[in-house]
Amino acid sequence: MPFTIEKAHGILVCPECHSVLVQDADALVCTNPIERLRYPVLDGIPRLLKVEADVLTQDAWQAVMVRAGRAAE
Repeated sequence: MPFTIEKAHGILVCPECHSVLVQDADALVCTNPIERLRYPVLDGIPRLLKVEADVLTQDAWQAVMVRAGRAAE
């Protein structure tokens, strides 16, 4: 059974800033415009470790927020 953010809504948050996470393909993205961290989901398991996260550019982060239906802050 693949991971979906709906299954973990209200439980998983960004470990760095505690902001909401949104799912984008095979990753979870922090909604904080300062952090902009993208955490991978590998084999259906979210890897919420900063050392495994990528920092998105502002443009890439905004594109994720648009796809997720969230207004960029």
